[in-house]
Amino acid sequence: MQWPKFLLRTMLKILPKTSRKLFLGVQIIICILLSMQILSANPQQPQPYLLLEMIYPSELDVGIEGKLQAVLRNNGNETAMNITVSFDAPPNVFNITLGPEIFPEELSHSHNMSVFFKITALETGTFNVEPNVTYFDRKGQQYEVSGEHSFNIKVNPAPITPSEYSGIIILMIIFCVIGVAYVAMRKKLEHYFKSR
Repeated sequence: MQWPKFLLRTMLKILPKTSRKLFLGVQIIICILLSMQILSANPQQPQPYLLLEMIYPSELDVGIEGKLQAVLRNNGNETAMNITVSFDAPPNVFNITLGPEIFPEELSHSHNMSVFFKITALETGTFNVEPNVTYFDRKGQQYEVSGEHSFNIKVNPAPITPSEYSGIIILMIIFCVIGVAYVAMRKKLEHYFKSR
């Protein structure tokens, strides 16, 4: 804020010397405060800001399908567009595919959505999975959410299926029948040779 020159001259003539310094100091402080207020009044550029929460199984069995849920919330002040979620994991360990629902193309501010993925483990061990989210604003500016929400999944061996159990049981029955037949034949053969 600038004072007209004639007003400044008039005030400086009227005020005594000590008051002049005080008056100039007050004017400087007012100018600083006004400039700070003008700077803070400038609106922040609108942009989307996505938060991610992952819901996942702590354990999986090899070959058994599990489910991952990515919960996205837009805490920004603009719509997030062209949202993609991908996963970084050791190669040839997991097969992760999008669930049956259609992936939404945009997410308005203050809204949230859940996206489901199917996950199948291919080998045993404990593995780290890191989700990555990429999205854009209306001007085409790209944003990412990564490196903050990694999680571990323990993969157990595949459970024995009933068909495998039935094979084991059939083999045991065959061995029992052979054993009983051998014992019975042995007694008959011993009796036969003793009678001769």
